[in-house]
Amino acid sequence: MSGDDQRRKPLHTVLDRVRRAVPRLAATTVAVVRGRPDAPPLTPAATEALRTIVSRAALWVLSSVDDRADPGDIRRSGVLERVDDGLTGPLVSQACNDMCQRTWQALVEEATDAEGVLLLERAARYLAAGAVLVEHVLTGLRTGPEIEARPGTCRQQVLTRLLDGERPPASLSAGFPVAATYAVLVVPARRPAAMAAVAARHGWLAAEQPGSVTVLVPVDGPDRRAEGRARAQRAFQTLRPEHPAGLALPNTVEDIPAAVAEAREAVATLNRLGRHERGLFQLDDVLLEAVLCRSPELAARLAGRLRPVAMRNPYLLDTLAAFLDSDCERRELARQMFIHPNTLNHRLRRVSELTGLSLTSAGDLCLLKASLMAWQVTSRADGVPAGRRPVSRVA
Repeated sequence: MSGDDQRRKPLHTVLDRVRRAVPRLAATTVAVVRGRPDAPPLTPAATEALRTIVSRAALWVLSSVDDRADPGDIRRSGVLERVDDGLTGPLVSQACNDMCQRTWQALVEEATDAEGVLLLERAARYLAAGAVLVEHVLTGLRTGPEIEARPGTCRQQVLTRLLDGERPPASLSAGFPVAATYAVLVVPARRPAAMAAVAARHGWLAAEQPGSVTVLVPVDGPDRRAEGRARAQRAFQTLRPEHPAGLALPNTVEDIPAAVAEAREAVATLNRLGRHERGLFQLDDVLLEAVLCRSPELAARLAGRLRPVAMRNPYLLDTLAAFLDSDCERRELARQMFIHPNTLNHRLRRVSELTGLSLTSAGDLCLLKASLMAWQVTSRADGVPAGRRPVSRVA
C-alpha cells in the first residue's frame, strides 16, 4: 500500500460505514419530505421510486469524495432510471438535496479526528457534486422550455463550476456574470435554506450543508484581498449568523475548492475550542490551534508543560495568559489586574520555576504561548472550559 493510500485509508473507512447506512438515511429522507405540509400525496410506487432515487443519489455523491473510484458522468449514474409519474422535479430535487445534507451529516458524525481532517479537505468536492446532482434532477424532470424559464439554472451551474475550481464557460457567464474571484464564507446556520435564500437575494452564490452555508461573494478590482475582506464583512453583517464564520480569500477561481476547505477548518477549529462569539475568522487567526487540533499527541505533550502550574494554583495559568496577551508589559498588567507589581512578579516567577522556562527568553516565551494554546485545545477536548481567547478577528 502506497503512502497516499495509507493516508486515505481512514477516509475510505468512514465512507464505507456511511454507504452501509444509505438505506436507513434514504427512508428517513423520504419520510421527512412526505411529511412536509406542501408535499403532494405519493402512491406506494412513487414512494418506493423516490427512495431508490435518493439512495442512488447519495451513493453517487459519496463517490465524488472517494479516491478509489471515478463517480462518472451524472447522466450515466442511473439516478433517474426509476421515475414515477407522481414525482415532480421540485419534489425530487428537494429530496436529493435533503439526502445530500443528511449523508454529509452522517459522515461528520461517524468520522474520527483523522477521518474528519480528510473530509474537510474534500468538502468543496462534495458540495460541487451535490449541486451537479440537483441540477441533473431538475433538468431531467423538466421539459426544455421549463428549463429556459427557470431563472436559477445559470446560477446553479455557475456555482457548481466554481465549487469545482473551474471558470464557467461564456455560455453560462452571459446568463450570470462571473467575477475575477470570490470571497469564500462558511457560515454556521440553524436553517441553511433560509440563509441561502438571503444570500441569493443579495446576488451571492450559496450552497447548503447540514448546519452551515457556503457563500461565494464576488470580488473584482485591483486590490482583491482588501476588497474581499470588506465585502465578506458586509455579507457577514447581512447574514447575521449567531456563531463565528470562516473566511478564505482565494486569488483565483481555481483556488476556490482549497479556500472552502480552509474556511471550514477555521470553523471546525473554533468549534473544537468552544469559541462561539460572533465574528469572521480566517484560518491564520487560529493557525496554531488548528495544527494542535490536528495533532492531539503534540497538543498533549505541549500542554503537559503547564500541568504542574495548574496543579499548583489554577490562577497562575490566568496570570500567565494575561502576561502573554499584554506583550509582557508587567507594570501595566499589574495595574489592570489591581495587584501590586511585586505580586505579579512573584506569580510569574512561580510559573517559571514550575515549567523550567524563562519569561525573559524569546524562545521560551514562544514555547509557553504554544503550551497555553495546547492547554486550551486539550482542555476543551476533555470538556474543561479553557477560558482563554487568544485569536484575532477579521475587522
